[in-house]
Amino acid sequence: MSKSLFVAKIASSLRKFICFIGVLFLSLPSLGGPAQDQDKLIQSTAPELRLKWFERHLAMKESSVDKAFDWEFIGPDNISGRLTDVDVHPRHKHVIYAASASGGVWKTVNAGTTWIPIFENAPSTSMGDVTIAPSHPGIVWLGTGEPNILRSSQAGTGVYISTDRGRTWSVLGGNLPTTYVHDLVVHPRDGILVAATHGRGMWTIDVKSLQKQ
Repeated sequence: MSKSLFVAKIASSLRKFICFIGVLFLSLPSLGGPAQDQDKLIQSTAPELRLKWFERHLAMKESSVDKAFDWEFIGPDNISGRLTDVDVHPRHKHVIYAASASGGVWKTVNAGTTWIPIFENAPSTSMGDVTIAPSHPGIVWLGTGEPNILRSSQAGTGVYISTDRGRTWSVLGGNLPTTYVHDLVVHPRDGILVAATHGRGMWTIDVKSLQKQ
């Protein structure tokens, strides 16, 4: 081995060793005091705050100097993804709602020949459950937050209701925590909505007045 090659190998090894020491030093707690953030309690972001951020996002879009310009989708059009729930109209079987893990909610009125997105501009596009009210098929309930807990899963922003078959949506207020809504069930007679969540238990709320709209 030539002397220049030997020196180059030594220099390369020395650089790697210095980088290793630097990474090790940065990963250690601060010296002379308690470890930073080790005792800090990690809490989920409040739904009200996330909705406030979404309202700010809409205001920024409205005030943008470029708001008159639109993007055009050019492909690809064969991308698949995870579906988290599907519900079929109890009387009109050709009407189907499909909730996706990160692409919002889709609806078909021709048994799947064509689909349209009906929740793409909402505060959350991570879906957990879509449920048609059994006694009021024009009302659709939606639980946000993907229930398949993966590194790419996103928590939702609560439960939403549509009283016009998915054309418009309203968030159901209250004290439901920011979490993943796995399942929604509406009692056909009593009008009680039951929400099953990931890690935050089961919740119920009386929605009889909402279903009379």
